Amino acid sequence: MRSNIDNGLIKQYLARAGIIEDHIQTKKRNALMQKLCALVLEFEEEIARRKTFPRGDFKCQLQPFGSYGLGGYLAGADIDIVLLGTRDVERRDFYRTFRRALRRITENIEVIKRTAVPIIKCNIDSIPVDISFVSLKLSTVPRNINLVDDRYLEGLDKECLASMDGPRTQKFILDHIEPDHMPVFRCALQCIKYWATQRFLYGKPMGYLNGSTWTFLLLKTYMSVDSGHISVFGLLQEFFDMWSNWPWPQPVLLTEHIPGLYGTAVNYEDIEDFKNSVMPIVSPCYPVCSSTPFATISTLRVITQEFKRAKTIMKSDYFSDINSLLMKLFKELNFFGRYKHFLRVIVTSETIKSDETWKRKMATAIPKLLELLEPHPAITFIHPYTKPYTESYSYSTLQGKAAIREGYLDYVENFSSPLQPGKLLMTTHLIGLEVSAPVPEIDISNEIHEFIEELEAKRNERDVDVTFKISSSKRSDLRLLVANS
Repeated sequence: MRSNIDNGLIKQYLARAGIIEDHIQTKKRNALMQKLCALVLEFEEEIARRKTFPRGDFKCQLQPFGSYGLGGYLAGADIDIVLLGTRDVERRDFYRTFRRALRRITENIEVIKRTAVPIIKCNIDSIPVDISFVSLKLSTVPRNINLVDDRYLEGLDKECLASMDGPRTQKFILDHIEPDHMPVFRCALQCIKYWATQRFLYGKPMGYLNGSTWTFLLLKTYMSVDSGHISVFGLLQEFFDMWSNWPWPQPVLLTEHIPGLYGTAVNYEDIEDFKNSVMPIVSPCYPVCSSTPFATISTLRVITQEFKRAKTIMKSDYFSDINSLLMKLFKELNFFGRYKHFLRVIVTSETIKSDETWKRKMATAIPKLLELLEPHPAITFIHPYTKPYTESYSYSTLQGKAAIREGYLDYVENFSSPLQPGKLLMTTHLIGLEVSAPVPEIDISNEIHEFIEELEAKRNERDVDVTFKISSSKRSDLRLLVANS
């Protein structure tokens, strides 16, 4: 295969496979944005009426960002939007008044306040939407506001400052891609995101990469190639070649120097986020942060292995046409066929809320377990799987309940015991292992004990129904788990 593959052929493959949306779905998203913009006008009118100043004195603005804002999203992706308000619009106005306006077009609304970037989550016309908010210290929001201008950060609280990162980053990316190259960049980004999804490399909390980080790596690739003529296939070849050979932990920078406020430079060594970082990727806008804060030696090895696999496929002369090459590139990872030995991290709970809470908590806790296991001399490769398995199990006795908590799914209950029926939700996180010694001789009890202590420290008073269990399993032991899920 050569790099002069027609861009249209790759686009056709993505459309035919349902990887990207068709025109009808695109129109649906455009209509959704029009509905939201109409709500902003109502929101402005309500704020003006309540605060008794003329309606025309100020303008708010909705700005999509992230994969939808760039146009490099996959079918079914959510939409990230920031509502840019003026100094007269407070966060409580966003939570109350804008949420009330949203109820005109959807009932599926959730306000999430206790997070770095507070959002209103909603589902409109079957499309998930996350809306964040920034109160700029302006009397009105200019139509063509340049968000990378650091002056707009003045006086912002920490929530607004964090909420500016995504939109500012998007503006930076758009400023560094020639308009004629944008269709190529978008298509290449869609290919990379789908490849990462199929190979289970998508998941920042678990030590892999999220959408913005994959975009940063593609932008770095784009900035390093000859800008005279680029193609989707050629850009993908360069992408996998560059990152399969990157000399980690050399940091990835998208700027000549790490930006401080108002164009000043910051020393990499002075940034706490990058102390002991194994895969440092520096976000391009002030205040910078690590785009891979949970990456470990193990997840870096998994990612590098997949980069090398993709590079081999992209440079192969074996494939007769682009369709067969892309089918191979996008082939879903056979995680269970790759390993003989696994660790099962099991979380059982009695309520859906506890289960959902601990899915989020466990995703960020798994990297700690990897770091505990990585120094072990008998464990040669560690591969955390990004897909958790959740199933509901019924029991009739307390013995049956205890057996489920221990992971014995085929336990036969003794009905001579008193009947106390109920249900448990069990979520299992899997880690594939390669070992250099017989499994019975490998002692990781200290590492598991320390990890369980870490989990116990994350409990609060609402977690009385939650229990943890870590056990080793062979491939054959997982058949029932996978079949049930």
